[in-house]
Amino acid sequence: NDDPVFESEDQFLSSFSSCVDAGTPWENDAHMPYGLGGVRSDIGVYGGPDNWFWGGNPIPDGSALIVDIDDTPQDQGGIVGIIFNKSVWDDFDLVNRVTHYSFWRHYDVNGNSIDTISNGNWQLMGTMQSQGFNSYAYEVNTIGDSSIANGPFNSCFTVIAHTQDSSTFWYSNVLCGNSVDNLSPVSTDLIAEQTDPDQVLLAWNPSVDDDFAYSEIFSDFGFSQTNLTDTTTFDLTVEAGETVTYGLIHYDVNGNPSDTSWTTIQLQDDKDYIALKAGWNLISTNVTPDENNIPAIMSSLTPNNLIFITGFNNGVSVFDPNGLPFLNTLNQFEDGYGYWVKVNQDDTLIVSGELISHDFIPDFNAGWNLVGYTQGYSQPIETYFDFLLFDDNLIYATSFNQGVSVYDPNGLPFLNTLNTVDDNFGYWVKLNSAYGGSNSMRLSSDGQSYSPNFMLVNGTSNLTSQKGEFIEVLNSNDEVVAKLEILHDGYVMTSALYGDDKLTVDVDGLQQGELLRFKYKNSVIDNGLVFNGDMELRKLDLEFNLTDGILMYPNPTRGLSNIEFTLVESSDVILEICDVSGRVISSILTSYDGKGSYSLELDLQSFDSGAYFVKLIVNNQITYTDRIFKQ
Repeated sequence: NDDPVFESEDQFLSSFSSCVDAGTPWENDAHMPYGLGGVRSDIGVYGGPDNWFWGGNPIPDGSALIVDIDDTPQDQGGIVGIIFNKSVWDDFDLVNRVTHYSFWRHYDVNGNSIDTISNGNWQLMGTMQSQGFNSYAYEVNTIGDSSIANGPFNSCFTVIAHTQDSSTFWYSNVLCGNSVDNLSPVSTDLIAEQTDPDQVLLAWNPSVDDDFAYSEIFSDFGFSQTNLTDTTTFDLTVEAGETVTYGLIHYDVNGNPSDTSWTTIQLQDDKDYIALKAGWNLISTNVTPDENNIPAIMSSLTPNNLIFITGFNNGVSVFDPNGLPFLNTLNQFEDGYGYWVKVNQDDTLIVSGELISHDFIPDFNAGWNLVGYTQGYSQPIETYFDFLLFDDNLIYATSFNQGVSVYDPNGLPFLNTLNTVDDNFGYWVKLNSAYGGSNSMRLSSDGQSYSPNFMLVNGTSNLTSQKGEFIEVLNSNDEVVAKLEILHDGYVMTSALYGDDKLTVDVDGLQQGELLRFKYKNSVIDNGLVFNGDMELRKLDLEFNLTDGILMYPNPTRGLSNIEFTLVESSDVILEICDVSGRVISSILTSYDGKGSYSLELDLQSFDSGAYFVKLIVNNQITYTDRIFKQ
C-alpha cells in the first residue's frame, strides 16, 4: 500500500523506495550490477531472481576463502592461525556489507580431517570485525597437537561472513591444519660424582618447563636410562680408572628433546691424578693418602723435580726436600686442605688412597684458610660455599691457576674472576668467624696477622747454647713482627713472616721490600734481608754480638740516665736517641781504646714526656736497642 517512489517514468525505483531490499529474505539480487541497497532482492523492476529489466552478470558469492591453517611458531603448541581472503561484500562503499566474521572449529578428539560443512561438529571459537582488508588472520586454539611421538592431529575450521541482516551470510570452505609444540625443553647442568670405586652418582637440576615429561641419560660406555622423572640416578656399570662421558636430554609431552648436557668424569682407581705446571701450583686431593707422609705422597714425581711444599692452617707449615729434616714443619696431608707445590718442570702428582666423602668440609678458622676441594666435579662457587654465604661469613675467596682469581661476595658480580670451584685445586678462603671445630697448627704464638702474603726463613746462628729461646724479628719501626725458635746447635726453626693483606684497607703486615732486623736480648743485627711475599724460603746465618752486661738505668727516668756496657776491643761507640717513628733526635760518638767497662750518660731533661728508643752502635754494628720512658 506504500508509494513505491519511482525516480523516473521508466518506473526505476528511487534509492529511497521502501521496495529496496524488501524482496523474499532468502533471495539475493541475482545479477550485477546488483539492485539498490544491499545484496537482498528488491521488489519491482530491480527485484526478483532474474532481475529481468537490468540483466548483467551473476551476483558474486560472498563467502570468505580459507587459504591456509598455519601453526603459530615458537610456542608450546595448541594454537594455529586461520589465514583467509575477505568476502567480496567486505566493502565500506556498500550499504548492506559484510560487517564481521565468525570462526568455527570442528570438534573431533581423534584429530581426523573433514572437507564439508555437513560433516562437522561445529563449535564457535570467536568473532572479528571486518575492516575491508584483502586478507585476514585469526589465532584460534586447537583440540590437540601433532607430536613427534603420536604423529599428526588435525583441527578443521570454517569462517562465516555476516551482514547486518542476520539472514544474509556465507560459509567459507572447510580447511584443516595442525598445531605443533615448537619449543624444546631447556637443558640443565649435569653433575657426575664418583661415590664408590665402581659407582657414579648422576644429578641434575629439575626441568623448568611446564610441559616436561621425562629425562633420558646415557654414557659412551653403553649405560642408558630413560623415562626418568627424578633428578638423580646411579650408574653401577662403571669400572675404576675409566673416563666416562655422560649425556642428559629432557623431553616434553610432545616428544621434543632439549639440547644435550654433557659431563665427563675420570674415575679414580684409588688414585688422584693432579697436573702440575712448572713453578707454583695451588692444589688439593680428593683422597686420603694410603701412606700419609710427604716423601711418600710426592714419590710419583720425577726425581729432584720437587722444590718446595707449603701448607696453611692458622699458620704456615713447610716441607723442603733439600733441607734438614728437623726444619720441616709439614709432615703429611690433611683431608680437605690445600697445599702450595713448587716444581722445576711440568709433572703429574699421583696420590693413592681412599676417596674422601663428597660432603666432607674441614674446619675453618676465622681469618684466612687454605682449603681443598674434594667433590670431584666443577660447580659454581656460590653453590659450594652456600653454607658460608648464608650467614655472610665469607669475606673473600681466591685461587691460583697460573694466575690469581678472586671472588668477592659483596662486590659487583661482573668483577669476579673466580666463578667455579674445580677438582684438584686449592682455595684461599677468608672468614669473619670460625666454622666447624678449632683445628689449629701454629708455628709460633707471635700474634702475627696471617695472610696469603708471606715469606719463610730458617737457617743457622751463633746461639749454639740457647736452645728453646727465641730470636725476635723487627720491622723498620723496631716493632717485633715474629719470633724464631732456636734449636740445637744454634739452628733457627722454619717460620713464616707475613706481609700486608692486599684485600684489606688497613696495613696489617710487612710491606714489600721492608728491611728486617734480628734481635737476641740486647744485640740487634741487620743482614740486609728485606720482606718479599713470594712464599720462598730464605736461609739465615745470624751472628749476634754476645757482649753481656749492658745496663740502662734508671728507666723510667725524670731526665738523666746511664748506660753501662763492656767492650772486647778498641771501638767507636755511637749512642742514639730516637723518637717512636725512628727519627734520630740525639747522637753522641765516642771512641774507646782497648777493651773494658764503660758508661755513658743519657740526658733527656729537655725532652717531652713519652717513650724513646736508645741504640748503642759499636763499630757500625747495632749491639743494643731498648725503650726508655721519660716521665
